Amino acid sequence: MAKADYKTAVIQLKAALQKEPDTLESRILLGRALLGAKEYVNASVEFGKALEQGGDPEKLIPEMALALLNAGEFKKLTITYGNTTLKDKDATASLKCSLASAWGAQGDSAKAELALEAALAAAPAFPTAVMLKARYLASHNKAEDGLQMVERLLATNGNLADAWLLKGELQSALNKDAKTIQATYRKSLDLDKGNIPAL
Repeated sequence: MAKADYKTAVIQLKAALQKEPDTLESRILLGRALLGAKEYVNASVEFGKALEQGGDPEKLIPEMALALLNAGEFKKLTITYGNTTLKDKDATASLKCSLASAWGAQGDSAKAELALEAALAAAPAFPTAVMLKARYLASHNKAEDGLQMVERLLATNGNLADAWLLKGELQSALNKDAKTIQATYRKSLDLDKGNIPAL
């Protein structure tokens, strides 16, 4: 969905909630629309309200964590959800990925690595976890290993624009053929017009 479509959804859902403020489903959808529109602080507020209304933590906490991460609320994220345990494997992987990024942003590489490994242990093929691991490998002079991880991911998830973007970045770091790199970036841009770094 395009960012403009998310903004339209936000307007419609806010109107619906003004009429029926206790509708949990509309509250959750509003949080997701705000997340898609990149209004991260507002998204975290709505997810918080949805949790207070009895929304499913397995679904909402990973989305709340993502909103907090993108809002730059790193400390709040790690304090609030650093020790949270979820049952669903993908939900666990998503939360741990957000925590890994938040710990990393705070300069705690040890906790970041532990969170990333927990994400991969929960769901080894979870795309965000694989991409974070690939970036980690590249930052430790193992860009070729990171590239191979991303290529395996794309073999089964070929429509992941961010994965194509990362592949291009890794190819560039490894001084691959310029035409190959350009084609990789173009694939990312074709899948997501908002992937400006792929230009």
